[in-house]
Amino acid sequence: MIIKYIFLYILLFSTILRADILFSENFDDTGVWPDGWTHDIYIDPSTGDTVTSGPYHNWRVDTREQPVNDGYTPPAAVFWWQPKVPRPANDLTTWYGLSLQSPDIDVGDNDAVLVKFDIDLNFYEASPHTNGMLIETNGGNGWTEMLKYEIGPGAGFVEISFRTESFVTEVEAGTLQLRWTAYGTDSYFIDAWIIDNIRVISLPKLSYVHIESNNTTDNQTAIEENEVTLSLTSETTLVGPPYVQINGNETIVNPQGSNTYTSSYTVSDADADGPLTFSVDYTALDGDIDGATVKNTTDNSRVTIDRTPPPPFTVGETVSILGGNVFEGKWNSTNTNLELEVSVPQDSAVIDFNYFQGNSISFDGTDDRVTIPGNSLYQFSDQLTVELWIKPNSYQDYEGALSYGMDVPGSADAGFAITYFATGWCFYLKTVDSIPNWQSMIAVSAPTAQWTHLAGTYDGSKAKLYRNGALVDEQDMTGNIQWDNVADLYIGYFNTSNPNKYFDGQIDEVRLWNTARTGLQIKGNKSITLQGNEAGLVGYWKADESSGSTLSDMTSNQIDGTLSGASFATLNSPIIFLLPYMIIR
Repeated sequence: MIIKYIFLYILLFSTILRADILFSENFDDTGVWPDGWTHDIYIDPSTGDTVTSGPYHNWRVDTREQPVNDGYTPPAAVFWWQPKVPRPANDLTTWYGLSLQSPDIDVGDNDAVLVKFDIDLNFYEASPHTNGMLIETNGGNGWTEMLKYEIGPGAGFVEISFRTESFVTEVEAGTLQLRWTAYGTDSYFIDAWIIDNIRVISLPKLSYVHIESNNTTDNQTAIEENEVTLSLTSETTLVGPPYVQINGNETIVNPQGSNTYTSSYTVSDADADGPLTFSVDYTALDGDIDGATVKNTTDNSRVTIDRTPPPPFTVGETVSILGGNVFEGKWNSTNTNLELEVSVPQDSAVIDFNYFQGNSISFDGTDDRVTIPGNSLYQFSDQLTVELWIKPNSYQDYEGALSYGMDVPGSADAGFAITYFATGWCFYLKTVDSIPNWQSMIAVSAPTAQWTHLAGTYDGSKAKLYRNGALVDEQDMTGNIQWDNVADLYIGYFNTSNPNKYFDGQIDEVRLWNTARTGLQIKGNKSITLQGNEAGLVGYWKADESSGSTLSDMTSNQIDGTLSGASFATLNSPIIFLLPYMIIR
């Protein structure tokens, strides 16, 4: 008799939200799909017949494998392993892919929304087969991959702790669709995917954003020493003051009461001519939901730095007298006008910017990497932040995006890494009080062929992992980080004896900090370039070279990396750069 055990389960629990819930689905009626929900059924490609298990398809509304004492709220949408698919069976080259799709969801005038749902994978056993779940959205511009879980042949038995899964997606035309696709080469090796408690939630908003300067001539222009003030009002109470940057500089935010805040910035000679840029990141107290980053005012106010004075002009030597009795060279009481020739050059001003993508580093997944000499500056004790952008083409277990550590049997585990295992990108961290456990390591899912920002932090008591500035997973952990036998820092590679340790895709904007950054700091800085002299920044590889084999460290430490096989990918970056757009007046 074969007994199936649950070896992998992911239960993502719903936070109690009092924010504006635009859509919810709990699948409350066993055996009955809610109105508008559709799902694929498997068709045997050799016979054209529908494949079922008794009267049931793989996707169903069911109560099995959902013990209430463990936090489940049955029934739920379930992808069951029976009927066993695909056909023919036991073929590693034949794949199935069966989707569950929501009805059209009306999100009103929201241009971005938060999607939350519970997901659980009850796993059977390790095998040479692959099984996964792909989550996509369609906000009016076609289907976009948001999350992806995949259990590959080398994953073994994997456990992922309880967590809430969520993501923000953009909507263009007021209507959103959601889709979950179970896929793989043999459904027998899972018991069930469970999807439940789906919520689409409006993001908190700023109802008022205004910027002006104290320039006495025009408060929409500024020069050196002028003070610029950004005023904000939130529709809802925030957990704390927003995180504000003006022209790339973090500013102090002062509460004014009634959910209103102000932040000031003094223009310096380091600020280029053109419109001042700003960004505002904030979190609502109700539901602990992050608002979308705000970069524009609500009233079209905009302060432009225009320190270029009008150009000099010349006056001609010829003077003409007009009106009344004209006598050459003399003015009399009957004359009315003097006519002079004045040559006035055209004035110019920067009024906007042209935008273009930066560069990144491309890796082939076979043997490419960047090597940065190890340094004691990177051997943190109990304070750390590591962050980077990744755009994977594919992923396999132990594939490394960034590592200053090792996982080699016979040697001491040490250091840190961002590396892929089982269903997501893990924050590998070895402290004197902990032993890395791949099955329970904190991890996040990220799509292929899209840029995703990852950041791991450690503060001596807790390790946290962020995706696109939002906290996704965390774990209690103590002790100083262990550094025995750690040599070089690698980008695109993980120092492990396991195969598949090279990254396949693009990587950009790698940063190391000797402090544990906050979520708002991570979110507020992830999409801009840094100066390199920020407090706590000990390594910054911007990756904006266009050729060569040297990756420059933009901090004063100047510990450069060397590309081995990897190459720079031009105009392929999540970071957008600005070029001044000038008009002649």
